[in-house]
Amino acid sequence: DALHLRLDERQHLKFDAQQLVSAALSANVARPLYLASDNVHDAIRVVAGVNQRLCSTQGQCRRHIFTQQDLDADRAGKVLGYLNSRAQNESEFMRPLLIDAVLALGSRSFFASNKSTFSSHIKEMRNCARFPGLNDCSPHVVSASESRTKLQRSLDLIASQG
Repeated sequence: DALHLRLDERQHLKFDAQQLVSAALSANVARPLYLASDNVHDAIRVVAGVNQRLCSTQGQCRRHIFTQQDLDADRAGKVLGYLNSRAQNESEFMRPLLIDAVLALGSRSFFASNKSTFSSHIKEMRNCARFPGLNDCSPHVVSASESRTKLQRSLDLIASQG
């Protein structure tokens, strides 16, 4: 199972994080729960607090919770190993996100944060994987003129900042 807990940029105020965590911790306690977050340290604190409350009120505290910090560092470091060394260095910032996405996509159950782009994408990809052929899971086709316009806006923005 996987839980994505979005906590940065005041997202935790837009949904009941404790209710989401409680649902994830109360699910099948025999399975481990992977905790993905853009703010892992605070997410661990939220999960530990809810877990402590569940332990004391319901005697339910057997769920094994793990994060990227618990993964084998050498194996996690090789996630981008299919790229050449320059591309690996340039893509390193994406490694944690890629690991979170792969583990959330492959989980049996996924507990998503509301109003989170990451959670929305994971739910959409899980839906596409669950019902192939029934959903249009192909990327949006962008016209050439629309692409040129977006590229020009990006270049103008970069030029104005330089």
